[in-house]
Amino acid sequence: MRSTYSHRDEAVSSPALGIAGMGIASSIGIGKDAVARALFAGTRGLIPRDDLIPGRTVHVGGVTGPLPPVPRGLESMECRNGRLMLASVAEINRVGGEAADRFGRDRIGRRAGNQHIRYSRGRGGL
Repeated sequence: MRSTYSHRDEAVSSPALGIAGMGIASSIGIGKDAVARALFAGTRGLIPRDDLIPGRTVHVGGVTGPLPPVPRGLESMECRNGRLMLASVAEINRVGGEAADRFGRDRIGRRAGNQHIRYSRGRGGL
């Protein structure tokens, strides 16, 4: 299977790429199932806060659910962001293992990242 996309007004064909698994930790839930349930229920994850920027109320989201502990040997990841990453990655480990068994470890890739913004004055933000 191949996909076609445009690059600089020129059609480019490349092998199809698929995303087999995804993990998520957000202000409305941890895990795809929890987030989907919250979305379909109309849950909003943003809350008003007036303690972050002097004289302003801003709407922010934050993960409030329990986060996994950092395993032995990964103590350098012991921070909130490290535990958020572990919560997300835990959900894709099974899919990644299945893909490795099916296609071989040299044929799969795993990509992990996070997106966060700090507004807290105590953290050097705004």
